[in-house]
Amino acid sequence: MQCKPAIADILIAEMAEIGYESFLETEGGFLGSVVMKKLNKELLEDLFRRYENESLVWKVEEVEKENWNKKWEENYSPVEIGGLIRIRASFHRSDPSYKYELIITPRMSFGTGHHETTELMLMYQLYIDFRNKEVLDAGCGTGILSIMASKLGASKITCFDMEDWAIENAKENFEVNGTSASIIHGSAEDLPEQYYDVIMANINKKVLLDQMKYYASHLRSGGILMLSGFYVEDVKDILEAGEQRRLKKIGENAKNNWALLILSK
Repeated sequence: MQCKPAIADILIAEMAEIGYESFLETEGGFLGSVVMKKLNKELLEDLFRRYENESLVWKVEEVEKENWNKKWEENYSPVEIGGLIRIRASFHRSDPSYKYELIITPRMSFGTGHHETTELMLMYQLYIDFRNKEVLDAGCGTGILSIMASKLGASKITCFDMEDWAIENAKENFEVNGTSASIIHGSAEDLPEQYYDVIMANINKKVLLDQMKYYASHLRSGGILMLSGFYVEDVKDILEAGEQRRLKKIGENAKNNWALLILSK
């Protein structure tokens, strides 16, 4: 599947509802796997027709069952960021030359490091002092940002996601990386009355705008809010929403028209 990154998560969620069992994020889209006897082509075609204005490019290819893992591994390569961070799967060899090595099995969740927004978030994390900080990971996906925060010394990590598979995937990745975190199955409005030093949200523009009030209310004075998942042209709207909650810009970055915005309270 070739698609815009902004709708990849939506398509993955809908394909999971009609039987697809695992997904692999790739450059420009993703791969999905389903047992052929469970594949309902009519439902699949109907799904893609509903997104015909999104310039999707897709095909269904039957592969030998025993070859799926091989195909998955061939298409999932380690990600190296800034010469300091390496993100790999468990079947890749470790490389101790990197200061930080994260082991991520993506399953159906977003956040393998292949996407620009994840890279932007991870790189900026290196500039934040996480030592003894309480951290919130909003819409955690694979849990990759929480894992990085843990490696950087965060004392307490809370994360949440709406999707069952993301929760299970995050738990799996936390265990293999030795990360301890409290996981909430829900959304920002389900958060307990608690305050955080750093809040990280790599989602999409609509969700960020909808949840800005929760981020602001749970962020400690002087705390840092890291936001990505939107385009450069959306920065103005995100910034205005933050300013309405007394959040000010302290940093920003961009890559391939994807933006990162850093706010403080």
